[in-house]
Amino acid sequence: MVRFDGKSVLMTNVSKGINEPETLIQTVIDGKAPKYKYEGGKTTESNVSEETAGHQIYKHLMNGVSYMLPFVIGGGIMIALAFLIDTVAGAPKDSSFGTYTAAAAFFKTVGGYAFSFMLPVLAGYIARSIADRPGLAVGFVGGYIVRADRRRQHSGIRIPGSTDRRFCRRIHRASSEEDILVPA
Repeated sequence: MVRFDGKSVLMTNVSKGINEPETLIQTVIDGKAPKYKYEGGKTTESNVSEETAGHQIYKHLMNGVSYMLPFVIGGGIMIALAFLIDTVAGAPKDSSFGTYTAAAAFFKTVGGYAFSFMLPVLAGYIARSIADRPGLAVGFVGGYIVRADRRRQHSGIRIPGSTDRRFCRRIHRASSEEDILVPA
């Protein structure tokens, strides 16, 4: 949060923003928001250590779910349109339902592709929440591997997730230390 150094920042929890928005807005308008002072990596580490393990898991999971939702909703709407088109066209309700007409087949195919992104996006943004930017690509690849290999889905989630988290956190910590020399 170095970009906020020296600026007025009002840090609060989400529930206060929902329950008392007028108070928070008035505090900012009156100029009573404190000036933020960046103290290196200390601010994020102290906030993370104060949270319980259950809250951290919940936070990371909800981050992934919030990015996954557009794919679920978009894919579901496309598949629903495919069924609607076939219903209007009078298609037989057998195994080809949803792909009987060309338009329905298009919508069902696109919806299926959108659904296929669910697990990689979920895994990618959970990993990003845990390990910041270095975790994003690793999470996407791990999620894609799990999606592609359905036979080992449960162990595939545990193994890449735990190793990726540890690896990316070490890289992130090493890159944030001040005594690391980076070639120019």
